[in-house]
Amino acid sequence: TNNKGFYITTAINYTNGPAHMGHAYEAATTDAIARFARLKCSPENGDTAYFVTGADEHGEKIAKTAEKEGKEPIDICNTYVTGFQCLNQRILVSNDDYVRTTSDRHKRTAQALWLKCAANDDIYLDQYSGWYNVKEEAFVTDSEAELCNYIDEATGQPLQRVQEASYFFKMSNYHDRLVEHIESHPEFICPESHRNAILARLNGDRLRDLSVSRTTFTHGIPVPEGFEKNHVMYVWFDALTNYLSGVNALGVCNEDGSKDEELVKLWPADVHIIGKDILWFHTVIWPCILMSAGIPLPKTVFAHGFVNDKEGKKMSKSVGNVVDPHDMLDKFDVDSFRWYLCKEAPYGGELSFSEDNMRDMHNADLCDTLGNMVHRVTKLCGKYCDGVIMDVPSPETAVLDFDAVRKAYVAKMEVMALEGGANIAIQACRDVNGYLTKEEPWKLKGDEFTEKRQVVVRATLEAVYAVAHLLLPFIPKGASEIMKKMNTAPMSLYDINANLRNLEVGTKVDVGEILYERNMSDEEKNLSKGETSKKKQFSYEEAQRLKKEKKAKE
Repeated sequence: TNNKGFYITTAINYTNGPAHMGHAYEAATTDAIARFARLKCSPENGDTAYFVTGADEHGEKIAKTAEKEGKEPIDICNTYVTGFQCLNQRILVSNDDYVRTTSDRHKRTAQALWLKCAANDDIYLDQYSGWYNVKEEAFVTDSEAELCNYIDEATGQPLQRVQEASYFFKMSNYHDRLVEHIESHPEFICPESHRNAILARLNGDRLRDLSVSRTTFTHGIPVPEGFEKNHVMYVWFDALTNYLSGVNALGVCNEDGSKDEELVKLWPADVHIIGKDILWFHTVIWPCILMSAGIPLPKTVFAHGFVNDKEGKKMSKSVGNVVDPHDMLDKFDVDSFRWYLCKEAPYGGELSFSEDNMRDMHNADLCDTLGNMVHRVTKLCGKYCDGVIMDVPSPETAVLDFDAVRKAYVAKMEVMALEGGANIAIQACRDVNGYLTKEEPWKLKGDEFTEKRQVVVRATLEAVYAVAHLLLPFIPKGASEIMKKMNTAPMSLYDINANLRNLEVGTKVDVGEILYERNMSDEEKNLSKGETSKKKQFSYEEAQRLKKEKKAKE
């Protein structure tokens, strides 16, 4: 981050259906990146990280659903917005703002953006004649319509033939500038495979002008005064603008005209996190609109893959393989859910969701490694150090090379390699556990070893406190608990003393509850208690290996 701060967004959720696993995935992973950005901020330098999400509430799809159900569109939107916000709360999403596209501040921003494009002579009235895919809220060219046999491939619903008066945006004016920008800013579209795909499409086919208004329904933002009355904005022109509304970038959000100076300077966004299915809208349509309006482009658009079922197949109601995030949050600790979503697959690729893998990961990482380490060392502190941080020297060999760990972790997290960051953090926990096991302070009997025992205990506590910061973006609940046990607030990542001397002498250390209970499958719960206690506690890797063997036999 520089001193303007760090601004991160998710795609806003479309309020035409309930929250699903894809929404949970984007919310949890974006939240981890936002929390990491905050962790790096040094309040003394005036750094900030700002995280915005929201709801996309206009468009023909919502209008049609409302009509079908005999309701007002806003009632449909309110129901789903409540659902999205409820899921976000359960996942511990720490967004700073929530932009609804039905809000007045957003409406003013979208109209101001339209006027900027119009002032640049990039908006004109014409007739739109062509195909429209209602499910995707997207215009389809004749050649594309022919290729997909004039139906939406996902639902089998026929494309609509549309002929209506429409305002157009001169997107064709920005073809060369856009290609030049993508080529000269490799970080603009990530991962690289998506950048290559967008460039290939742009190099194969020049941009056409885009229809940006509709007259056949009214559930949308009206075009500004001075334009024909019965037009509402094309839903994507409206929806993309939410990123500007989130920081009052055009200075029109507040009714009294007041400017939010601290927020305004957060634009351009550092990263838009989106699903790969809406890449074109974010990396072609959006930058062209911003160029027309003379507004700086976001630095990075990062597209993640889909959450599929455990076999890697697309989740769909008709197949019956849909996993509901709420069901998972009923069965698992929120930390386990977040940890799994961030660590299971390289971010930017696809995730095959497996409840068994999540359970194995919870038990191996959060119970056996992290929970065990914290419980052991806090108990030893009670036993050998009167439950406080003792004034003793550092050990001769450091528990961890924290400086190296921090560098490696930051390098992964800064490029959104969440699984890499999570692996570094949990490996650090294993190393701290290893140190404690090797030193065996419980074997050092007698008074002559009093200080030696205390040195080992303090060194371990210091390492645990430092490593808890690396875990904070992924498992905010557990990481905060660890810091509470040590009665010490979190620090900025760069303020952590690499010699692992961060806890004040005399600070009380609480043992408290264990951080995580083991999570048992229904099968394990049904085993008699005697057998369960004998069951070997497999490591995650061991459990995976056994599963592969079982599959091979089948």
